[in-house]
Formats: sequence, structure tokens, C-alpha cells
Amino acid sequence: MLYPKRIEKVVLVASLTIGNAMGISQAPNAAMKALGGYDGTRDAMKRLLEALIIDKSRITDKLIDERQAAATRPGALDSFKNLGKAIQATRDDPLLSHRVGMKESLPLLAKQIPTIFLWGAADPFAVPETGKGVEKLLPGVKFHWIEGAGHQVQTDKPDESVKIILDFLKK
Repeated sequence: MLYPKRIEKVVLVASLTIGNAMGISQAPNAAMKALGGYDGTRDAMKRLLEALIIDKSRITDKLIDERQAAATRPGALDSFKNLGKAIQATRDDPLLSHRVGMKESLPLLAKQIPTIFLWGAADPFAVPETGKGVEKLLPGVKFHWIEGAGHQVQTDKPDESVKIILDFLKK
């Protein structure tokens, strides 16, 4: 947002954070509970992936172990907890929430920089209704609704996601 001249194109992927920053609220759901319940254990990572990914066959031991290793590297869990606190504090503070709100800034940015949004049509975390609300506020942004994909479109539909992104970047 601060340096748009440094950016050529923007690819966004299903984002409840952006939805909230654009004034769209969403009721808590089971996927949010799984994220909030992540306690650093492998079992909790498996539950989290099962809550976010539609195609359960993609949740392999390798994927669980890779995500678990990333999530438990030194300082990662503390950073995750602090991020949650910071997001809430920002939402609760009128001055800070005004500075990070995107209802006006993201549509303006998208007019200057080509932008696309990928959203899983079956997203259990940032539900499609939230995405449809964001889409209405971003008329200049091409939304790609990925059928059979949840919150992690890149995991549920990697080939389709890569094709959409590469086609966009090549233009």
C-alpha cells in the first residue's frame, strides 16, 4: 500500500483478513476454531489441515510434517499468538483500524495495479459469502472461484491455481 510503484501485479488468495479490513464481518466457524486451537502438536496440525483442505487425499504425512516443521520452528508459535493479539488490538482501536482499513485503499490500489483474487468455492474458513462481499467491493479485480477447493486453493487445486497465476503474470 505504501509503495505501489514497486509492485507490478498482485495475486491475493482467500483472505478473511482482507474481508474484515474491507468492513465485512463473518461469524466464527469450525475452521477458525481449528486454527485457534492449534497448540503446536502434530495432531493439532492434522486437525487444522483437515479443517482447511477439502480434498482430504492431499493431507499426507509429508504435508503434515512439512507444515508442522514450519509452524514449530523457533519463535513461530509465539509469533502466531502475537499476530492474533495484534490483529485484535488493531480492530479494537479506532485510530489503528482506520489506518489499516482497506475499504477505500484496496479498490484504489487495484485500479493502479493489475490484481486477481483466488478463492475456494468451498472455503470453510473465509467462507464464499465473505469472498462475494469482497468481490462486490473490488469491481476492477478478477475473482477466480476455484471449484472443489477450500481455504488453501494451492493445496486443493495446485495445478489450476498455478495456471491461473502464471497466465496472469505472463500478460
